[in-house]
Amino acid sequence: MILLGRGILVALIFIFNSRDVPNYVSKLLPVIEEELFPDKKVKPAGGFYYPPGGFMGWHNNCKSPGLRLYISYASRANKSFFRYLNEKEEIINDYDDKGVTLRLFDIPKEPSHFWHCVGSDCDRYSIGFKLSNK
Repeated sequence: MILLGRGILVALIFIFNSRDVPNYVSKLLPVIEEELFPDKKVKPAGGFYYPPGGFMGWHNNCKSPGLRLYISYASRANKSFFRYLNEKEEIINDYDDKGVTLRLFDIPKEPSHFWHCVGSDCDRYSIGFKLSNK
């Protein structure tokens, strides 16, 4: 479980309320490094807005392996999701809460792949970060 400190919660509320997610990613980086992952180097890995009906198709990011943190904001509970194929080749639907959801997952090196996609039937914002050793 990742526990969020006051600094990161304030930053997330500001970022998601601003509706201008990509411009505030750099302001969130030091907070994530200091409060959540002081032993990791944190780099941006994408900022996305998904309107109702929006999606990102199946992909695996195998050209850029490593640990990822995604912070999402959904305007409604259970109306957007992170879908992935697990080790048993079962499709798992992980629905977002209303508000902020954090996901931490690993993108393995080839030949293994972590296939995943995103879909939304509400307003959904997400910011991704790649974590590596300092």
